Amino acid sequence: MLTTALLHGLPISDQCKKTMNTELRRQTVRNLKYNSIATLSVYIIQFVTNIILARILEPKDYGVVGFSQIFINFMIQFSDFGINGALIQRKELDKATLSTAFTLKAILSMVIVTVMLTLAPVSQVFMAQREVTSVIRLLSLNIILSTFAFLPLVLLTKGLEYQKLVLPQTVSVVLNSLTALIMAYSGFGFWSIVLGSIIGNLGNAVMLFYMKPHSLAFGYEAHIARELVRFGGSMLLPGLIIFIIFNTDNFVIGAARGATQLGYYALAFSWGSIVCTLLAGSFHKVLFPTFSKLQDDLSALKKSYLTSLHYIAFLAVPVNLILLILGKEFLIHILGRGTDRWLPALPVLQILCCYGVFRALLEPLGNVILGIGKPQLCLKANILAAVIELGLLYPAIHFYGIEGVAAAVTVAYMSQYAIYLPIMRREIDVKVGDLFLEVRTTLCAVLVMSATLLGLKASLGFSLATMVVQGLIGILVYLFVFGMIDRWRLFGEFRTLLRGAEFVSNP
Repeated sequence: MLTTALLHGLPISDQCKKTMNTELRRQTVRNLKYNSIATLSVYIIQFVTNIILARILEPKDYGVVGFSQIFINFMIQFSDFGINGALIQRKELDKATLSTAFTLKAILSMVIVTVMLTLAPVSQVFMAQREVTSVIRLLSLNIILSTFAFLPLVLLTKGLEYQKLVLPQTVSVVLNSLTALIMAYSGFGFWSIVLGSIIGNLGNAVMLFYMKPHSLAFGYEAHIARELVRFGGSMLLPGLIIFIIFNTDNFVIGAARGATQLGYYALAFSWGSIVCTLLAGSFHKVLFPTFSKLQDDLSALKKSYLTSLHYIAFLAVPVNLILLILGKEFLIHILGRGTDRWLPALPVLQILCCYGVFRALLEPLGNVILGIGKPQLCLKANILAAVIELGLLYPAIHFYGIEGVAAAVTVAYMSQYAIYLPIMRREIDVKVGDLFLEVRTTLCAVLVMSATLLGLKASLGFSLATMVVQGLIGILVYLFVFGMIDRWRLFGEFRTLLRGAEFVSNP
């Protein structure tokens, strides 16, 4: 390495940094491949399972589980306390750090589970469904299971060993889906979703421990604990605000309109943000630890961020717009088995498809901010979104119902761009023009695709077959137009990526 540095006339440290970044990009590509394979497999299983469950269960079943999940999600914020992110962001992990982190995680989890078991009946004050209390208590078991999966998951993620996460993810989803489907067909209603979740998380914990065996030793080092809590605490407030952003809408709908209306909204939200969920599993889990390793090289960090945005825009935008345009056909022919049982969710679904696009394009920035170890920069944006959402929710549901809530959530989330754009320019020198260059090809291709789909809807009949034909034509038109404008450059990069080569930034 010394000889190479001298031959190229570069300082030794610069040459070492260049070599390290090249290897990191290659490892990132490998991890994206492994994670994408796992996520795609999981996505296909979940896609089929969600369709079948929607054809069996009632909107009320989704409402009961969705309302119960609000309380679980709130308490999960405290059971983790940002320790997971603190360990991943930390440059080095030793035995004392891991044992201290595990001890903190175990104590927090036990406290939170005890609180959930005791206070679960309080939920009936907000929704008059006795089943919610039992569901909350049973779902709290997932917090205990997450404790056993904690260290293996951190170590695999920190070490960028994403190929070893493929099996646990797949086993978890298969167990979850099989349990839910068997119980749903047997007439257990919403309990099928609840038990499926627990069995899936149990399988995930067991498989993670199998892939990365590690001693579950308790230990405590005061100075390490303070460091972890300090970083985790800086992530807690943004996490709580994010919780408000993602759950207050469900709470307000459940309390004001009941389980059935919440069921419509929950289903529309899950499909409107399904691409975000897919990207979170394939891209974002890889990007955070990768950006953490690039935190001292802002030029490489900027390049990697813009490249990731280019790929995410290419994948996320067309899928959500196809679902927006063909939403009615999807709800009737796919989820409703030819009936209109889910049709009341259509306006909400269409609004939330737009929300899904804005969310997918914004979320990679969060990985950058966490990667450079400045989670406090997220706070202003999260507070702004939370304040706007809380201010809009009551008039929205009072005057416009669940459609108004969906619009309020979309506006609140979009407001974060006003805060994040200056942060991006200041921290990693990314300007609005840089962002536009990464998404312009996608926007042009999507406009042509949308015009094609609207023309086909006007000329073809309303059936399952025509819906499939329209979707396939729309995808082909999008890919062709994108390729022509981009001169097939991105598709070449995908081929290079699949062969395990370096992560190439789009010019």
